[in-house]
Amino acid sequence: NFDGHGYGSVTQLTLNGGEVKSWKNSGADVTGAKLYYRVYVSSPLPDPLPDFIELDLPYNSELGGGDQKWTKTDSGINILNNLTPSESYTFEVYWKTTTNIGDRFDNNSGSNFKATFTVDPSLDLKDVAGDAKLISVYNNQIMFHKDGNYEIVIYDLSGRRVLHDTKNVIKSQKIDLFLNQGLYIIQAKLEEKTTNTKMLVY
Repeated sequence: NFDGHGYGSVTQLTLNGGEVKSWKNSGADVTGAKLYYRVYVSSPLPDPLPDFIELDLPYNSELGGGDQKWTKTDSGINILNNLTPSESYTFEVYWKTTTNIGDRFDNNSGSNFKATFTVDPSLDLKDVAGDAKLISVYNNQIMFHKDGNYEIVIYDLSGRRVLHDTKNVIKSQKIDLFLNQGLYIIQAKLEEKTTNTKMLVY
């Protein structure tokens, strides 16, 4: 479903991690799992292409019969960071397991898995560089980009205030909001700076 998919024009694209399910046979032992990803301009292709970034997928659970699951779902990586508004990009991934008989790959026969997207032109360079926004939003969760004492106000689409709170947080800390399904406006204030961001809870 990922390979060949076009996300269209996006204002947010987050990589939260990945999952590998492994099995053992003939005395093999799986010792770890990794996800590799990179993002680059679709046309013209850069030469050389950027290096892949490695994301560790820790052991999660046994599936029976020696089969195992390796997963990570809380990375919160902003794929749009340092990209250019209105430009089109390719998002490329593959997976690897490490074993006592050598590495094993899920890489589309060496072609890897690729999706495309365009950074929405409504974003400015500060948005995608991460300089202007104080927070990133996920499904019912906020991540903070700076240390400090934040004032958080949340409104539903009717303009009703559903939450007003202050949080003393550190950079990259996340908090859960426990909101009902729906679309909300999240207002975050830190000192003299204010960020307004939409959040879809599903």
